[in-house]
Amino acid sequence: MTTAALLILTTALMIPVAASAHPMPAAHALLQQQLSQPVIRVANKTPQIKIQPFTLDKFIENMKAGAPFIVFTSRMGDPISTQQEPPLEVLLNDNKFDQLSALKLDIDAQPDDALKLYVDKPGMIMIYRDGKEVSRTTNVTDSNKINQMVTDVLNTAPAPAITLPE
Repeated sequence: MTTAALLILTTALMIPVAASAHPMPAAHALLQQQLSQPVIRVANKTPQIKIQPFTLDKFIENMKAGAPFIVFTSRMGDPISTQQEPPLEVLLNDNKFDQLSALKLDIDAQPDDALKLYVDKPGMIMIYRDGKEVSRTTNVTDSNKINQMVTDVLNTAPAPAITLPE
């Protein structure tokens, strides 16, 4: 018998019954009624992990797709990059930023990749959209400022394509 069934049965046994009635049939009827009702399950919404380690292949894939994404730089023990990650995680798990992902670039472990992105220090947040870098900032740790910066970039219309005369 499941824990839920035992709980229902235990609760049912505490229901006052007539002196002449046996409590078990009443408890059994209540249990049958409870078990015949549909079960509604509430799923635990585990936040998706949208921050991935930086790889050049993943960066190129995101650039080609044109999807918005963030690259932020970190260094082991750096207080700025340590403070940036929690607000970014919250932001990335917000439903209004479903299309957004992030790559974390460790500049000590990946110095060549850091040079390719013209990065020389931790604490940088770069936002890419439509296959190009659209924002770069350094040392922003305030969650409201990070949120506003990303919202502004994502809500700004992309620059129109330039058509050259033939």
